[in-house]
Amino acid sequence: MAQRLRLGSQVAVAVGLGVVYGLLALEAVSPLAIVLFIWIGLTLLWAWRLPATAPVLGASAVGFLAGFAGVWGVVLGHQLLTCRPLSCQSADLPTDLFLGLAFTAPIFVLAAGAIGLRHLVRLRLQRAKHGQQ
Repeated sequence: MAQRLRLGSQVAVAVGLGVVYGLLALEAVSPLAIVLFIWIGLTLLWAWRLPATAPVLGASAVGFLAGFAGVWGVVLGHQLLTCRPLSCQSADLPTDLFLGLAFTAPIFVLAAGAIGLRHLVRLRLQRAKHGQQ
């Protein structure tokens, strides 16, 4: 029961991170870009602290992507549906999907690197600890 609760809380945090990241990514060209980079740092710090188990990592990744895609789907979907020539603010659907991938792929690559680096640091510390004894 405690593991399910912990997994649920990790997914809730991941969805929240994804939602805010999606909102900030929509305004990436504005002065909010600085906040976007700070949010990326906070997301990577959170990924560093995640338990390195497959269910937690998988559920957190899906939660983050669901939060991000939900925001982008609502905002950009509304723009695509109500867009009339001469007043279109957004691009076409393939461009929006590409930009969504361009914003999320680096987060996943950097998070995977942070988790891998944490694993290597812990492994090295354990080896050093056993070497001293």
